[in-house]
Amino acid sequence: MPLQVQTPAQYVSSLQNGVSAFTNKVKNFSPGSVAGAFVNTVAAQLTFIQQQAQYLVGVSRAATSVGPDLTSFVADYYLVPTRIAAVAAQGPALFSRAQPAPAQVIIPVGTVIQTKALPPTLPVQYQVIADTTNPNYSASLSGYTIALGASSVSATVQSLTLGVAGNALSGTLSVIVSAGVGADTVANLADITNGIDQESDAALRVRFQLYVSSLAKASKNAIASAVLATQAGLTYTVNDQLDQNGTAKSSYFTVVADDGSGAIPSTVLASVKSAVDAVRAAGISFTVISPLNQTITVNVTGTSIQPSFAAATVRTAIQAAIIAYINGNGVGGANVANAFVPSGKVSYVGIANVVAGFIGINAGQGLSSYSSIVVNGASVDVPFPPAVNTSVALAIATGAQTVTPLSMSNITVGQSLYIEGIGSGQEVVTVTSITATTFTATFAKAHSVTNGPVLVSATGPNYWLARATSGTVTVT
Repeated sequence: MPLQVQTPAQYVSSLQNGVSAFTNKVKNFSPGSVAGAFVNTVAAQLTFIQQQAQYLVGVSRAATSVGPDLTSFVADYYLVPTRIAAVAAQGPALFSRAQPAPAQVIIPVGTVIQTKALPPTLPVQYQVIADTTNPNYSASLSGYTIALGASSVSATVQSLTLGVAGNALSGTLSVIVSAGVGADTVANLADITNGIDQESDAALRVRFQLYVSSLAKASKNAIASAVLATQAGLTYTVNDQLDQNGTAKSSYFTVVADDGSGAIPSTVLASVKSAVDAVRAAGISFTVISPLNQTITVNVTGTSIQPSFAAATVRTAIQAAIIAYINGNGVGGANVANAFVPSGKVSYVGIANVVAGFIGINAGQGLSSYSSIVVNGASVDVPFPPAVNTSVALAIATGAQTVTPLSMSNITVGQSLYIEGIGSGQEVVTVTSITATTFTATFAKAHSVTNGPVLVSATGPNYWLARATSGTVTVT
């Protein structure tokens, strides 16, 4: 039964009626009267007590607790971590000089750069961080070196703003804030979009429910809970009785995980594998892999902007929202369905709804109308890669090669293909261009036809192996 509540005015009215019913001597409840002061004081106290009761009812259940109260609620059940922290975006930024360096120049760790912003908008700031995986970084010099005679160096930078708010589109980090830096300009040549917000209340409730239902271990929910507890923002599919190629395999399952970047670090995959290993059943084998990326291109044309809105600002915002929607679909489209039965597509209507959300004159809108939206060359849903089963009769050398398969059916630009030449090992290549009879890709291995043709295949109906990644998104 829901908690019965009253407004302060209702309490005052009830008190006045009660006093009048029990005595005929008090009739004056006007402002300034003793009776009026009494009932208003009591009504205020009753309202306060009611608010405390509402608060207690709210925090007594995970479904109604919010913020810190929800965090403390799940902590009582030993959920670890109680709430997954936000992750700061990081990526490469190119520091350049107008003239080649006359001597070795150091871009020190701690150097601050930022986006351009007009008041009242605040810039997004990044700082140079130590990165031992970057060959330009010198631990002894605590910075990145522009060598004698060179004019630029790529350094790793990290947002000072946690979460998605700290992401930066390509070319927007263009201001050097720190003084005395031996570079004239800076730019991020690619989008930096791997910032992840702190786990939301809704996501925490889902993870808590999975955690509670998984306490018996060795269940799908236990596996799902283990994956989600590894890092905020992960999407995944759990594929029972299937190996990583989609082939039926008993006593085996495959987890496909991604962090929203399409290039999940091997360290995160290792953490996911360790977490899953702790809850799997004895005698059951599994693997954890990253997804294959399917490029999604979007062209929004004929946009008309509302008066008093800056056209470039509105179009950039639409572009960023479309990119976020595409990359947010998750592995197999799990973010718009679920990890056990993902959607297997990118919704055309979903992208259209993103654009339509900008139509209006409210803050964050500014679009008046548009003519068309084309997604991967059409105005329909984009399914994750359909089946490709063909072969190549001639041997394939390493490097960028144009090959002629027996059939080009379902082979598209940006698609990942399995190359399985007999006796030459397997690899996955990405199609960079196609004609009616050929496709071009870069091959890391040579593939012989001594024992038969080179087999070429794609994920086919195993859409849970793929994720959408944004390609060229234009808004004009």
